[in-house]
Amino acid sequence: TESRTGRLNMNKLHQYKIDDNIFQSVTQLADAKDHGMIMFIDYSGSMGSMLNAVIRQTAVLVMFCKKVGIPFEVYGFTTNMYNFCKKVDPIDVSDQMAFDNTNVFELLSSRLNKREYRKAMLGLVGPAISGDYYRPNSHIESLGGTPLDETIILSAEIIDRFKKKHRIQKTNVIFLTDGESNGYRTVIGTDRY
Repeated sequence: TESRTGRLNMNKLHQYKIDDNIFQSVTQLADAKDHGMIMFIDYSGSMGSMLNAVIRQTAVLVMFCKKVGIPFEVYGFTTNMYNFCKKVDPIDVSDQMAFDNTNVFELLSSRLNKREYRKAMLGLVGPAISGDYYRPNSHIESLGGTPLDETIILSAEIIDRFKKKHRIQKTNVIFLTDGESNGYRTVIGTDRY
């Protein structure tokens, strides 16, 4: 709905002889919600030939969110080839999923200041501009397996934290992946499956 206020719109005041709409107006949208977007990019080996295109498309989505003021976060996920994560203690997680081979890393966020955002965007898109096959920026972004099941489970905590921080009512979560997960692993006693 649009309604006029009792205040004059100074930008339209010069039109008072030809237009009677010289008052400021207020527009209210029915069911307006605060939106947010979280993207997860699959950094598996099978994505190597298409990852450059996926990253460029992700950059377009990020620039759209930035332009219209939608909070966003972009993560990458792959298996942990370099063992950065703490190993799972089988005694503590008996009969539970093993996340020790899952690497989820943040690439971009709307909370970055202008300088940090520019640096992160160049770091993300820079390698994706040239060539057909993705060349990683760092060993963290090296292509590995597809821990999709584990990432979906971990994303619940990321999404909750994001919604609370930005007071989001509608959250769009996008998984940019080429398909099947590695399957999940469990820890039973001291054995991993």
